Amino acid sequence: MTFDLHCACAEETLRNPDPETASKLVQSNPAASREVLQAVRANEKALAEAWAAFGRRHASPPSSPKLKSLLDALEQPPAGLQPLPPFSGLLRFKFKLARPVLTKDDRAFYFLDNPVRKDAAFGRPVFAASSWKGCLRAAFRSLYGDTRQSSELRLFGSRKNDTEGSDADRLRGRLVFFSTHWSSVGTYVINPHDRQKKTGMPIYYETIPEGAEAWYAVLYCSWNSQTLPREQSAAEATEDLSGVAAAVEHQFLLQGFGAKTSSGFGLARDVVTSGTFQMKKSTSEIIAKKFTTLSGAAAEAAKAMEGLV
Repeated sequence: MTFDLHCACAEETLRNPDPETASKLVQSNPAASREVLQAVRANEKALAEAWAAFGRRHASPPSSPKLKSLLDALEQPPAGLQPLPPFSGLLRFKFKLARPVLTKDDRAFYFLDNPVRKDAAFGRPVFAASSWKGCLRAAFRSLYGDTRQSSELRLFGSRKNDTEGSDADRLRGRLVFFSTHWSSVGTYVINPHDRQKKTGMPIYYETIPEGAEAWYAVLYCSWNSQTLPREQSAAEATEDLSGVAAAVEHQFLLQGFGAKTSSGFGLARDVVTSGTFQMKKSTSEIIAKKFTTLSGAAAEAAKAMEGLV
């Protein structure tokens, strides 16, 4: 789509500023340029409504059964520990948002100034595995500070500036994270006021809306348990997994994830579905405990680890 066509759509929107007409600009090319945005700034409310409707249609469940099965397979995290070494663990559940989630996409041109991050293949909202790692590490340090430095190093590995020398000197963490995918897109307006003029300056954000559901999973792989005494491996796994369960609860219910968490964004509801904690005690024994609330995950994890030490 050329810039001339962008301008033609903008002029038509200015002449007839209603959501249906404004949606023509969106449907012709969602990645509209910032120049066109300036041309239609007077009708940004109508355009935002049209863009929200377009986003809901774009993120709606696919009609093709094969594509739907593929997306379902990508969204659901792994559910078993059979191929992993002893003292590995898996925490997984499906949660619902209590507050919208704000993330930032890295695309250069978009209809809104603040688009939510989406995967490149399907264009659906995604929270990257690397982002989950950073959020959980922050929650872990918020809970324990410097009192569990050895456990933090085992779980998350070395930071970039923790060690001197080559990459071979850095320690790999035992936690494995998985990206979370959503199937809905929403919009949110923040309206800060100018202190001198006392007038509002609305800022439009694309969000993952309140009430959206998605899967979360974190895998603990005790990859060096075979080289350590059993008692030491069991003690480390007990300390690490108890800390992870408490940090996950803190992250979802109190700290939040994504952007603007200090303003209350990125929180989840306490009630979850399909919540399970699995612990591999030996090569042939896997203990699984179910939970229905995030506040009860740590207690079920403790039950699964009874008798390890």
